[in-house]
Parts: sequence; structure tokens; C-alpha cells
Amino acid sequence: MKILPIILLLFSTACSQQAVYDNIQHHHRLECEQQPPAQYDDCIKEVSQSYKDYQREREQAKEQ
Repeated sequence: MKILPIILLLFSTACSQQAVYDNIQHHHRLECEQQPPAQYDDCIKEVSQSYKDYQREREQAKEQ
């Protein structure tokens, strides 16, 4: 039973990290809405990376 709190802690930490990432992405999307129409699409492309892709790239960068 000692391992259950550890598993729950790890799970909640991962969820929190994704929530932070999602909030940052949301803020960036709001900033994109302030861009002129010609720049909007490029701005949205820059902030459309999923959390899973972000994590993968982050892990690859750590390994280098």
C-alpha cells in the first residue's frame, strides 16, 4: 500500500504539467488573435504542438 500514494503523486504531477502547458498554449493562441490576418495562420501553427509531441521533443533534447 505504500506505493499507491507514490503512484498517485506521480500521476497528479503529470496532469499538472500538462495543465500548465495547455494554459500556456491557450494564452499564446489568444495572442495570435491579436495578430494581423496575414500573420495569424503562421502564429497558430507555432502554438499548435500537442503536449505529447512537446514531451517527446523535450526528452530528445535531454538525451543530446
